[in-house]
Amino acid sequence: MAKDIGIRWIAPDRPGIGKSTFQSGRSILGYVDDIRQLVRHLGLQQYYILGVSGGSAYALACAKTLPREQVRGVGIGAGVAPWSAGRRGQTLKIMYQMYMMKYWPRHMLKTTRDTYVSLARDPDPAPMANRFRQDLLPYMDAAQADAYMETDPMQSAVRVFRQYYAQGIDAHVEDMRVLTRPWGFDIEDVATKDQGVFEHGKALR
Repeated sequence: MAKDIGIRWIAPDRPGIGKSTFQSGRSILGYVDDIRQLVRHLGLQQYYILGVSGGSAYALACAKTLPREQVRGVGIGAGVAPWSAGRRGQTLKIMYQMYMMKYWPRHMLKTTRDTYVSLARDPDPAPMANRFRQDLLPYMDAAQADAYMETDPMQSAVRVFRQYYAQGIDAHVEDMRVLTRPWGFDIEDVATKDQGVFEHGKALR
């Protein structure tokens, strides 16, 4: 779709994801330097930034730090909040997962490692897609699962998982570490000047 409407889509991998070198002890604000160097290398004068899920913290850090004359706007989709924002509004399941992320990330990701890493490293994407379909079956019948797997979001999810776990779970553990600790800035200090779009489910503002 981006190509059809003339958008140049650039999607850099965070350290340890895809073919990007793993970096221990990194920070959210430190990732801005990677983007700054990429922008300089590509010769970009102006651009928009989009962050989805855990990537939202990095997108906001870029909006906070990079030159305002360059960053035309920032979009956040299903973003995560800083740990300091509290757990209000979260389901018990999400609260449990958040505490596991903060205090026992490797234990939480053991199942992920055992289930998805080998699938991510398989040259054939079909086994990962089949696993996704299997995960859907407790919630829908086989015909619905087959149809759902053909949708763009599910196809995208398969590609994301294959990239995210291609090197193992270390990058995910590191993401959990930085996301559940102070980000190095306050969201209130990100001046979007009506250039921000935040979308979560049916909420858009």
